[in-house]
Amino acid sequence: VDVAFVMGPVPRTLVSVRLAFTDRMLAVSRAASSEGFETGAAPAEAEVEGQAVVLPNQMASIAWRRAWTPPSWPSGHVFVVGENRMEAMLAAVGARRGVAVVPEYVSRFYPQPGVVFLRVPDLGPCTVEIAALRSRQSEPEVAAFLGLARSLTGGPDKPE
Repeated sequence: VDVAFVMGPVPRTLVSVRLAFTDRMLAVSRAASSEGFETGAAPAEAEVEGQAVVLPNQMASIAWRRAWTPPSWPSGHVFVVGENRMEAMLAAVGARRGVAVVPEYVSRFYPQPGVVFLRVPDLGPCTVEIAALRSRQSEPEVAAFLGLARSLTGGPDKPE
């Protein structure tokens, strides 16, 4: 892979150009969400706070765990699915193994039986970036692609 879309935080091994920000939502089991709450409503703290946070295996770094865990959750309480497919993460949520912080687009493109997507203001947005291995950034094709992305966004690379 020469370049890829990544959701921040971007590891130091990559050089990236920020393309956009996107809202994040909390995916919870419909059974774990309170009766009377509709998709988009804030969850009752006592009912979902502290549940394990479902993460794929690629998010093993501490920075990723912090970024994709709700701010009020206890640290270190995670359930790792073991694969990086969104469907697997949402299936774990639907099975009440935990909750997942996901980009907003997931609520539209990954419908999952038994899963409700809730807006939680404390989550804040995440970044969408185009990235390449730092060791390959000087290769002509990679440099040209990153340069094009930089010129279209009007922004510099991710700060060092």
